[in-house]
Amino acid sequence: MHKFNLAALAGALLLWHTAAVQAQATGSQAPTFEEVMAAPDDPVLNTAYAKAQIAAGNYIFAAAAYERLLLQQPDDDATRVAYVQVLLNLDDRVTAGHEIAKLNSVTLKAEQQATVAALQTRLAARSVGGRK
Repeated sequence: MHKFNLAALAGALLLWHTAAVQAQATGSQAPTFEEVMAAPDDPVLNTAYAKAQIAAGNYIFAAAAYERLLLQQPDDDATRVAYVQVLLNLDDRVTAGHEIAKLNSVTLKAEQQATVAALQTRLAARSVGGRK
């Protein structure tokens, strides 16, 4: 089990380094990991970081940013919807299912309801037919 955890950490660090190099090469204004860790409770910084990580395909870092945001603002439905999308990209069906259940227990805007319904369909398809 320790080998898996070390391998996952090494992979995450490699992804982070690749994203940092890409951001530096393109002159992107996306916040760095260091900036986020210097102000981990900053919702604007975490949201920008999560979106940048999604764009770079670094879903594990985006998930961590969304988790920080939800710890501070557990009733932020828009953040929870984005978090579910990231969880499905990570193929974390269990956590995605729990988060969808939370979203289904509150009143959502029409657009959010449609997105959650699509995410629920995506989750069901993965649960039945494997990864999609």
